[in-house]
Amino acid sequence: MTQLNSKSIKKILQEELDKDGDFLKEIVKNIMQQIMEEERDQRGGVLSHQRDITKRKAVRNGYKPRSFNTRVGKLLLAKPQIREFSFQPQLLENYPRSEKALLATICQMIKEGVSTNRVKKIGGKLSPDLVYSKSTVSRITQELDPQIRKWPEEQLKDHYLYLFTDAVYFFMRVNHQVVSSPVLITVGVDKNGYRKILGVDLAFKESYVSYMNHFEKIKERGLKQVDLTISDEHKGLLKAQQEVFPNISHQRCIAHFMRNVLSYVPYIEGVINPEICLPQTYGDSG
Repeated sequence: MTQLNSKSIKKILQEELDKDGDFLKEIVKNIMQQIMEEERDQRGGVLSHQRDITKRKAVRNGYKPRSFNTRVGKLLLAKPQIREFSFQPQLLENYPRSEKALLATICQMIKEGVSTNRVKKIGGKLSPDLVYSKSTVSRITQELDPQIRKWPEEQLKDHYLYLFTDAVYFFMRVNHQVVSSPVLITVGVDKNGYRKILGVDLAFKESYVSYMNHFEKIKERGLKQVDLTISDEHKGLLKAQQEVFPNISHQRCIAHFMRNVLSYVPYIEGVINPEICLPQTYGDSG
């Protein structure tokens, strides 16, 4: 890997989620459980705060254990019951054909945070007849948010052989304007060759201060020793890196180096194409 980009980050994130099956299982289970309970309450006219039973269409009747096979493993769910009639959640019927979209949205939440639109997107596929009011989305979001936050705050290994750091730019809306903002990303490679995303931070701009904050958070989570860092030669990045992890060796990112070299080469159509030259010479960074 010579450079970080949105494609390579997505690939590394998916590798991590595949390895950490329990983490992903708990999130999927939590989403399914919350949506089933919302569906039960809306279908039966059951509201937890509604004391007057004469206004209810039906009464909650506990749960029945239900095992459910998914790509992330077998889930043990608590299927809600309604006393007056048999209740079969739409979610259990729709899940198999919506699973891929659900897992993709969860990955997006881990990278960018839980949002009402993403919760509605998941729910709309799993249980399309459910009315997603503000309170419904809020309840699901409150359950999801702590779980999603656990992943980027987990303790890290104290030693990584290599750190790759780069800024990936995304368009986002700030104060009613669309601006290009950097997301600072560091990927570590351990002694077994496994890659892990160690830090992801949105910044207003690439600067010494933003990189200092980025590296300090990684260090606070347990990283102590790094053998080699790979990045471009952004002065703020290099200064912050040396202050947080003193006396580490640094190698300039090959992709950035080659692009700089090629920018001085006279352009002759068909002779040099950086997009072809780089992957063939140094391997695909994605």
